[in-house]
Amino acid sequence: MCHGSLIYTTGGYPFVAEDIASEGLPVSMMEAQIVGLPIVSTDVGGVSEIVTPGTGLLLPASYQQEQFDSAVLALRQRKNKAIRGRIARHACARFSLGNYGHFVEEVLLPQMEISAKLLRA
Repeated sequence: MCHGSLIYTTGGYPFVAEDIASEGLPVSMMEAQIVGLPIVSTDVGGVSEIVTPGTGLLLPASYQQEQFDSAVLALRQRKNKAIRGRIARHACARFSLGNYGHFVEEVLLPQMEISAKLLRA
């Protein structure tokens, strides 16, 4: 397993791997996507708002090494400039300053509501 945020290069194809126990909205993932890097991450907090089937792969919070290895293999099979370009365009459209109001409304506020409920529990 990897721990924290790492940039891997496998078969000449860079991607970001995040192994996190909890996360609100991972800005590092948004930044990676803006430059077209796909992401493999644990599915915790707001990560699924950032990492979609078109931009990377999600693993269960308590994944096994074999699951990580399979995810890396799957990303290697997607290695081409068109896919990286699609990831970058998706991120720029979704996380740009011009789109910030929509981002706050659709992503940030729902995450804040979830956090508030957890704090009250």
